[in-house]
Parts: sequence; structure tokens; C-alpha cells
Amino acid sequence: VIFEEATRQAIATLKANLSAPTLPPQVEIDESQYSRAHLLREDEGWEPPHPDIVGAYFRHLQMHFPEYGTDQKIAG
Repeated sequence: VIFEEATRQAIATLKANLSAPTLPPQVEIDESQYSRAHLLREDEGWEPPHPDIVGAYFRHLQMHFPEYGTDQKIAG
């Protein structure tokens, strides 16, 4: 019974997420110029993302969510 209820709640959350607002993609850098290895699993050859990609996404987040306007606030 508990498992079934948890499953129903998870399905409801997934359905609600289908209509969640979206943000435009980041356009600061051209990600095709960088390795995509950060999208792989460890056993597939994962590598950390290039610092330029991380920085672009952090600034993109900060632009849309001013409450995370500093690196310290993002880290928190």
C-alpha cells in the first residue's frame, strides 16, 4: 500500500513537471566547441565539464534567479 501510494505521488509529480515553466537555453558560449564527456557515465568515460561551461550555466542561472546572484549563494 505504501509503495503504491508513493508511486502515485511520483507519477503526479512527473505530470505536474510536464507543465512547469521553462527557461531559454544559455547562449553565452557555443557548447559544441567543447567535449561532451561530462554527459557520460563514469564507466563510459565521464570527465568534469569545462570551466567555461560551468561558468556560463552559473551566470545563466543568476540572470534568471537573482536570489542566487553570487557564487556563495549558488554554493549554498
